[in-house]
Amino acid sequence: MPPQRRRYQLKADDVEPAKTWIEHQLIAKGALSGSPVTRFKRLGSGPGPLQTWCDRHLLPDQWRRLQATIRSRRRQGKTGVHVRLSSEAYHLLRVRADREGVTLSEAVLRLALAPPPPPQVGMAQLVRYHDDMYAIECVGASIGNVHRVSSGHWLAWLGQGEVRAEGSSAEKAADAVLRKGRVIVRLGREGESREANPAGPIWGAP
Repeated sequence: MPPQRRRYQLKADDVEPAKTWIEHQLIAKGALSGSPVTRFKRLGSGPGPLQTWCDRHLLPDQWRRLQATIRSRRRQGKTGVHVRLSSEAYHLLRVRADREGVTLSEAVLRLALAPPPPPQVGMAQLVRYHDDMYAIECVGASIGNVHRVSSGHWLAWLGQGEVRAEGSSAEKAADAVLRKGRVIVRLGREGESREANPAGPIWGAP
């Protein structure tokens, strides 16, 4: 009887993405367990041991899915563009892509084409902490800050600095960042801002 033909030939560049896919799509979901998982964790970095392991332990459908993921990644390497990401951004994107069983490019497209979140609606107010710093409060919660950078130059941000905007006054900067962050509000005037305890909670500066 002729030897079984290998379903797919792994290359050195395929090892890490293949291992990541197997970990997230098969092991983490319970599709593999026991001795195959133990052997998988002991594999070296070369394609040969992983190829042998895949030939022995992957079902035909699992092989097809892994093959499709790797081929898509190879095509991206030939026709795509290179983008530099921070380690944290790459890790988060990789986790999402592996969880959904798609490539990094497909994960980016899904994020880009996803409908925007519904806007928050409420009454925002500037709460003075000192002459150069205001907190932006909406619906009773602090959602951002406004800080004077220099005379006539104010910087506002929401959350931990994910959304930022500038303005010639605290109110204009706050209004700009709220619009940019899709928070629909009626912003209270600076004269209506109430005094706040400087020791109270305030979002971290960017």
